[in-house]
Amino acid sequence: MPIKIQVLNFKGVGFNTYVFNKEQIRLGRSPENDLVLKDGDVSRNHAKIVQTENDFYIEDHNSMNGTWLYKDGAWDKIDKTAELSSPSIAILGVNILLKFEKIDGDNLQNPDTDILSEPSTSVLEPGFEKERYCGIMVLDLCDSTKIANINEKEAYQQKVELNRIAMPIFFLNEMIFYKGTGDGFITTFKAPLTALNVALKLSEQILKYNSGLQKPGIRFRVSLHYGKIYYTDSERTDVHGNDVNLAFRIEGVKEESFIQQIS
Repeated sequence: MPIKIQVLNFKGVGFNTYVFNKEQIRLGRSPENDLVLKDGDVSRNHAKIVQTENDFYIEDHNSMNGTWLYKDGAWDKIDKTAELSSPSIAILGVNILLKFEKIDGDNLQNPDTDILSEPSTSVLEPGFEKERYCGIMVLDLCDSTKIANINEKEAYQQKVELNRIAMPIFFLNEMIFYKGTGDGFITTFKAPLTALNVALKLSEQILKYNSGLQKPGIRFRVSLHYGKIYYTDSERTDVHGNDVNLAFRIEGVKEESFIQQIS
Protein backbone atom coordinates (compact mmCIF):
# COMPACT_ATOMS: atom_id res chain seq x y z
CA MET A 1 0.00 0.00 0.00
CA PRO A 2 1.36 3.48 -0.82
CA ILE A 3 2.76 5.49 2.10
CA LYS A 4 2.59 9.28 2.20
CA ILE A 5 5.47 10.91 4.07
CA GLN A 6 5.41 14.57 5.03
CA VAL A 7 8.77 16.02 6.06
CA LEU A 8 9.29 19.19 8.05
CA ASN A 9 12.63 20.68 9.07
CA PHE A 10 12.28 22.80 12.22
CA LYS A 11 14.81 25.21 10.70
CA GLY A 12 12.90 25.58 7.42
CA VAL A 13 9.61 26.75 5.98
CA GLY A 14 6.60 24.60 5.12
CA PHE A 15 6.85 20.87 4.57
CA ASN A 16 7.55 18.51 1.68
CA THR A 17 5.22 15.67 0.70
CA TYR A 18 6.34 12.36 -0.81
CA VAL A 19 4.44 9.21 -1.75
CA PHE A 20 6.20 5.83 -1.99
CA ASN A 21 4.87 2.48 -3.10
CA LYS A 22 7.48 -0.03 -1.99
CA GLU A 23 8.00 -2.46 0.86
CA GLN A 24 11.11 -0.74 2.23
CA ILE A 25 11.88 2.98 2.32
CA ARG A 26 15.39 3.98 3.36
CA LEU A 27 15.77 7.28 5.22
CA GLY A 28 18.99 9.20 5.83
CA ARG A 29 21.49 11.83 4.78
CA SER A 30 23.25 9.67 2.16
CA PRO A 31 22.13 10.27 -1.46
CA GLU A 32 21.70 6.49 -1.79
CA ASN A 33 18.57 6.59 0.39
CA ASP A 34 15.04 6.58 -1.00
CA LEU A 35 14.27 9.71 1.00
CA VAL A 36 17.31 11.96 1.45
CA LEU A 37 17.17 14.14 4.57
CA LYS A 38 19.71 16.94 4.31
CA ASP A 39 20.42 17.71 7.94
CA GLY A 40 23.66 17.34 9.88
CA ASP A 41 21.96 15.68 12.86
CA VAL A 42 20.59 12.88 10.66
CA SER A 43 22.90 9.89 10.13
CA ARG A 44 23.90 8.84 6.62
CA ASN A 45 21.78 5.69 6.85
CA HIS A 46 19.50 6.67 9.68
CA ALA A 47 16.39 4.48 9.51
CA LYS A 48 14.13 2.40 7.32
CA ILE A 49 10.37 2.01 6.91
CA VAL A 50 9.29 -1.58 6.32
CA GLN A 51 5.75 -2.60 5.44
CA THR A 52 4.27 -6.07 5.35
CA GLU A 53 0.87 -7.25 4.23
CA ASN A 54 -0.82 -6.27 7.50
CA ASP A 55 1.30 -3.57 9.15
CA PHE A 56 4.34 -1.32 8.86
CA TYR A 57 7.14 -0.33 11.20
CA ILE A 58 10.30 1.76 11.48
CA GLU A 59 13.83 0.50 12.12
CA ASP A 60 16.60 2.68 13.55
CA HIS A 61 20.01 1.78 12.10
CA ASN A 62 22.15 2.69 15.14
CA SER A 63 21.82 6.38 14.30
CA MET A 64 23.95 8.92 16.11
CA ASN A 65 21.08 11.07 17.45
CA GLY A 66 18.31 8.49 17.53
CA THR A 67 14.79 8.12 16.18
CA TRP A 68 11.85 9.25 18.29
CA LEU A 69 8.22 8.15 17.93
CA TYR A 70 5.31 10.28 19.13
CA LYS A 71 2.89 8.15 21.15
CA ASP A 72 0.21 9.09 23.69
CA GLY A 73 1.42 12.68 23.88
CA ALA A 74 5.08 11.84 24.52
CA TRP A 75 8.25 11.11 22.55
CA ASP A 76 9.72 7.63 22.96
CA LYS A 77 13.19 6.84 21.66
CA ILE A 78 13.08 3.78 19.41
CA ASP A 79 15.14 0.79 20.45
CA LYS A 80 15.91 -0.75 17.04
CA THR A 81 12.29 -1.29 15.88
CA ALA A 82 8.84 0.17 16.54
CA GLU A 83 5.46 -0.54 14.99
CA LEU A 84 3.71 2.35 13.26
CA SER A 85 0.03 3.20 13.07
CA SER A 86 -1.52 5.44 10.43
CA PRO A 87 -0.83 8.26 10.91
CA SER A 88 2.39 8.19 12.94
CA ILE A 89 4.83 11.00 13.69
CA ALA A 90 8.57 10.60 14.25
CA ILE A 91 11.66 12.76 14.70
CA LEU A 92 14.93 11.72 13.09
CA GLY A 93 17.88 13.30 14.86
CA VAL A 94 16.98 16.75 16.20
CA ASN A 95 15.32 18.84 13.49
CA ILE A 96 13.59 16.49 11.05
CA LEU A 97 9.96 15.60 11.75
CA LEU A 98 8.11 13.07 9.59
CA LYS A 99 4.47 12.08 9.38
CA PHE A 100 3.74 8.62 7.95
CA GLU A 101 0.32 7.75 6.60
CA LYS A 102 -0.97 4.83 4.53
CA ILE A 103 -3.15 5.94 1.63
CA ASP A 104 -5.58 4.25 -0.72
CA GLY A 105 -3.74 3.38 -3.92
CA ASP A 106 -6.91 2.93 -5.98
CA ASN A 107 -7.05 6.64 -6.74
CA LEU A 108 -3.43 6.95 -7.80
CA GLN A 109 -2.57 7.06 -11.48
CA ASN A 110 0.71 5.13 -11.25
CA PRO A 111 0.34 2.61 -8.42
CA ASP A 112 3.45 0.65 -9.46
CA THR A 113 5.81 3.61 -9.33
CA ASP A 114 8.17 3.74 -6.35
CA ILE A 115 7.84 7.50 -5.90
CA LEU A 116 4.33 8.47 -6.91
CA SER A 117 4.57 12.19 -6.38
CA GLU A 118 7.42 14.60 -6.77
CA PRO A 119 8.53 16.40 -3.59
CA SER A 120 7.07 19.85 -3.29
CA THR A 121 7.55 22.73 -0.92
CA SER A 122 3.88 23.54 -1.29
CA VAL A 123 2.03 23.49 2.00
CA LEU A 124 -1.38 23.57 0.35
CA GLU A 125 -3.25 21.57 -2.24
CA PRO A 126 -1.74 21.72 -5.77
CA GLY A 127 -2.17 24.94 -7.72
CA PHE A 128 -0.83 28.34 -6.71
CA GLU A 129 -3.26 30.11 -4.43
CA LYS A 130 -2.09 33.68 -3.89
CA GLU A 131 -4.43 34.48 -1.01
CA ARG A 132 -6.85 32.76 1.33
CA TYR A 133 -8.75 33.20 4.58
CA CYS A 134 -7.55 31.08 7.48
CA GLY A 135 -6.95 30.88 11.20
CA ILE A 136 -3.61 32.50 12.09
CA MET A 137 -1.60 31.60 15.18
CA VAL A 138 1.62 33.25 16.33
CA LEU A 139 3.62 31.93 19.27
CA ASP A 140 6.40 34.00 20.82
CA LEU A 141 8.85 32.89 23.50
CA CYS A 142 9.05 35.43 26.31
CA ASP A 143 12.48 36.88 27.19
CA SER A 144 14.22 34.59 24.71
CA THR A 145 17.00 37.12 24.02
CA LYS A 146 17.59 37.62 27.74
CA ILE A 147 17.72 33.85 28.33
CA ALA A 148 20.14 33.40 25.41
CA ASN A 149 22.48 36.07 26.81
CA ILE A 150 22.55 34.32 30.18
CA ASN A 151 22.58 30.70 29.01
CA GLU A 152 22.70 30.06 25.27
CA LYS A 153 22.39 26.29 25.72
CA GLU A 154 19.23 26.69 27.81
CA ALA A 155 17.67 28.96 25.19
CA TYR A 156 18.40 26.42 22.46
CA GLN A 157 17.00 23.56 24.53
CA GLN A 158 13.77 25.47 25.12
CA LYS A 159 13.29 25.89 21.36
CA VAL A 160 13.96 22.19 20.77
CA GLU A 161 11.41 21.18 23.41
CA LEU A 162 8.86 23.66 22.10
CA ASN A 163 9.15 22.17 18.61
CA ARG A 164 8.74 18.65 19.97
CA ILE A 165 5.59 19.68 21.81
CA ALA A 166 4.06 21.78 19.04
CA MET A 167 4.74 19.95 15.79
CA PRO A 168 2.71 16.78 16.42
CA ILE A 169 -0.26 18.93 17.40
CA PHE A 170 0.11 21.00 14.22
CA PHE A 171 0.53 18.01 11.92
CA LEU A 172 -2.52 16.24 13.31
CA ASN A 173 -4.74 19.31 12.94
CA GLU A 174 -4.58 20.28 9.26
CA MET A 175 -1.75 22.80 9.43
CA ILE A 176 -1.44 24.55 6.07
CA PHE A 177 1.54 26.88 6.63
CA TYR A 178 4.47 26.97 9.04
CA LYS A 179 7.47 29.22 9.45
CA GLY A 180 9.91 29.56 12.32
CA THR A 181 10.52 33.12 13.50
CA GLY A 182 13.63 32.59 15.62
CA ASP A 183 11.80 33.16 18.90
CA GLY A 184 8.70 31.17 17.95
CA PHE A 185 6.66 30.55 14.83
CA ILE A 186 3.65 31.47 12.75
CA THR A 187 1.31 28.76 11.55
CA THR A 188 -2.07 28.78 9.85
CA PHE A 189 -5.06 26.44 9.79
CA LYS A 190 -8.05 26.02 7.50
CA ALA A 191 -10.58 26.98 10.19
CA PRO A 192 -10.36 29.49 13.07
CA LEU A 193 -11.88 26.96 15.47
CA THR A 194 -9.05 24.57 14.64
CA ALA A 195 -6.51 27.29 15.46
CA LEU A 196 -8.25 27.89 18.80
CA ASN A 197 -8.30 24.21 19.71
CA VAL A 198 -4.64 23.87 18.73
CA ALA A 199 -3.69 26.85 20.89
CA LEU A 200 -5.52 25.36 23.89
CA LYS A 201 -3.92 21.95 23.37
CA LEU A 202 -0.49 23.50 22.91
CA SER A 203 -0.82 25.58 26.08
CA GLU A 204 -1.94 22.52 28.01
CA GLN A 205 1.04 20.47 26.82
CA ILE A 206 3.58 23.22 27.53
CA LEU A 207 2.24 23.71 31.06
CA LYS A 208 2.37 19.95 31.59
CA TYR A 209 6.00 19.95 30.46
CA ASN A 210 6.84 22.88 32.74
CA SER A 211 5.26 21.17 35.77
CA GLY A 212 7.85 18.40 35.63
CA LEU A 213 10.85 20.73 35.70
CA GLN A 214 13.00 21.78 38.63
CA LYS A 215 13.88 25.02 36.83
CA PRO A 216 11.95 27.79 35.06
CA GLY A 217 10.02 26.38 32.13
CA ILE A 218 8.94 27.65 28.75
CA ARG A 219 7.30 31.08 29.00
CA PHE A 220 5.27 31.98 25.94
CA ARG A 221 2.62 34.20 24.41
CA VAL A 222 0.08 33.09 21.83
CA SER A 223 -2.08 35.24 19.58
CA LEU A 224 -4.96 34.07 17.38
CA HIS A 225 -6.59 35.89 14.51
CA TYR A 226 -8.82 35.08 11.54
CA GLY A 227 -8.34 36.84 8.26
CA LYS A 228 -6.74 36.95 4.85
CA ILE A 229 -3.12 35.99 4.21
CA TYR A 230 -1.13 36.63 1.04
CA TYR A 231 1.63 34.29 -0.14
CA THR A 232 4.83 35.96 -1.28
CA ASP A 233 5.49 33.46 -4.09
CA SER A 234 4.29 30.19 -5.63
CA GLU A 235 6.56 28.23 -3.26
CA ARG A 236 4.66 29.78 -0.31
CA THR A 237 7.88 30.56 1.54
CA ASP A 238 6.25 33.37 3.51
CA VAL A 239 2.96 35.12 4.19
CA HIS A 240 2.12 38.77 4.67
CA GLY A 241 -0.84 41.09 5.02
CA ASN A 242 -2.57 43.25 7.59
CA ASP A 243 -4.13 40.26 9.36
CA VAL A 244 -0.70 38.65 9.69
CA ASN A 245 0.66 41.88 11.16
CA LEU A 246 -2.17 41.98 13.69
CA ALA A 247 -1.33 38.48 14.90
CA PHE A 248 2.35 39.41 15.28
CA ARG A 249 1.54 42.28 17.64
CA ILE A 250 1.74 39.71 20.45
CA GLU A 251 5.54 40.10 20.29
CA GLY A 252 5.36 43.59 21.76
CA VAL A 253 2.81 42.91 24.49
CA LYS A 254 4.10 43.25 28.07
CA GLU A 255 3.04 41.08 31.02
CA GLU A 256 1.05 43.87 32.65
CA SER A 257 -1.12 44.14 29.53
CA PHE A 258 -2.59 40.67 29.99
CA ILE A 259 -5.87 40.31 31.86
CA GLN A 260 -4.88 36.91 33.19
CA GLN A 261 -1.76 34.78 33.09
CA ILE A 262 -1.92 30.99 33.08
CA SER A 263 0.61 29.09 35.16
